[in-house]
Amino acid sequence: MNMILSGLLVLMLCIAHSNAGYFWVDMADTCIKGQNMNILSPIPNVLVCKLICETEPSCRSIDYHSGNKVCHLSVKHSGNWQLSAPCYLDGWQYAERRVRSYWTWYDLPNTCIKGQNIAAFTTTSLCACKEACSNYGNGWMCRSIDYKASTKTCHLQEKYSVNTVLSSPCYLSGWLYAERMYV
Repeated sequence: MNMILSGLLVLMLCIAHSNAGYFWVDMADTCIKGQNMNILSPIPNVLVCKLICETEPSCRSIDYHSGNKVCHLSVKHSGNWQLSAPCYLDGWQYAERRVRSYWTWYDLPNTCIKGQNIAAFTTTSLCACKEACSNYGNGWMCRSIDYKASTKTCHLQEKYSVNTVLSSPCYLSGWLYAERMYV
């Protein structure tokens, strides 16, 4: 029994790790008609149905009927197929896996952008400079920073490697350039 539980725990941890780029969205009284890649029964609950979907690389949504304990897996979702809302059948629960988007920072030592600052100030650390950029304006205005640790100087810029020329090596010594990308 303990071996089965530990095996199940390992499986769940692997699934959680492999699905870090996705999150579930439940949509009430919604379903997808006739686009099932797999129909499974009996499945005890909607959470198990979701876990099964997470083990299938192409699965992006589920329809689950709690009364009949039926789980429908589908590659279709609101981004690539017309949903039925309200659902044409009673008792079905629909949920879809959406791709998680987030900002990530890329550091480029001894690199900088010349003359493109939208703000300049002193701050406590490189992390504080990045945080200031992330929170500047509406959250999209600042795309990169130049930071000099010796003086704790932080420069924020709207420009980054996609829309301007970088200076690398930096024309001034001691600067670290970092840019954020939405992935």
